[in-house]
Amino acid sequence: MCIAFPTKANAFVTNYFLFPVNYRLPDSNYHLSGPEAIVSIAVFVVSGTYRGSNWAKSGQYRPNWVKISFLQTGIITFALFGLARRTAAGYRKWSCTKQKTMARKMKALIDFTRKKEDGLVVAANTIIGAMTDNPHYVTPMPALEDVQALVDDFSNKLIAARRRGSPEETALKDEAKPLLVDALHQLAYYVNLVAKGHLSTLLSSGFPVSSPDGPSTVPYAIEYVRLTDGYQSGQVRLDFAKQDGIRIYEYQYRNVTLTELEWSDRLATTSSRGNILAPLEPGQRYEVRVRAVNTQGAGDWSQIASIWAR
Repeated sequence: MCIAFPTKANAFVTNYFLFPVNYRLPDSNYHLSGPEAIVSIAVFVVSGTYRGSNWAKSGQYRPNWVKISFLQTGIITFALFGLARRTAAGYRKWSCTKQKTMARKMKALIDFTRKKEDGLVVAANTIIGAMTDNPHYVTPMPALEDVQALVDDFSNKLIAARRRGSPEETALKDEAKPLLVDALHQLAYYVNLVAKGHLSTLLSSGFPVSSPDGPSTVPYAIEYVRLTDGYQSGQVRLDFAKQDGIRIYEYQYRNVTLTELEWSDRLATTSSRGNILAPLEPGQRYEVRVRAVNTQGAGDWSQIASIWAR
């Protein structure tokens, strides 16, 4: 038993592109899909059974046919058909998963119901401190003053319940907690609306941030912080060791020539090399520290590096 195949590559290409859904084998009722037909032709080329055909003198194309045994096609060709199907299915699944993952945006966590009472107070105070005078969040909803009042109320009732432990004070504390959780919930919605998935903006709010396939712990301390002179007077270049999976680094500097002044505002960068500190006062000694930030929070500050600005 034999199956006939076209032996001219351009004949196959013409038929394949004119009829991309499937390609019918000549003198046969069996249909191959486009990828399967390509694999089939490749088998014949590699196995040496492929023969070219010539153009007829009339200019009309007359394909020759190559006949190979059904055993050869059954064992080799159809095995490759299955491989092609599995490969295509795997690629489609991987592509779909990748698109879904990329479509997901980072966002501030909104569920505080499972937080312990002390942790809830700490988290709320951290968020209020980070969002106060934050240029990204001009009109918080609800207002930070209202959230602070709920934090103070819950904190006072928590202290009273632990000091005396009466059923009434415990009930008052339990009634105050949902009000604070609900306010933080609304504030998180406001943060997500403003940030639109932008990581540095989300982190500046003080809210914990979730992301697909994110890390489970905060980063470790940055190492090998190095300061060198910049290209111009009053400039210092900052370099440090890169950490895998970190998108944002924060650094601060201060003048310590005479007395240790306060650290500067936190400055953000996405690169571990070539960060320029400027303008600095020449002839003054400066200290710098760096830390890494991921979706779980900020790591410890690095060891302090210092340099005399020129």
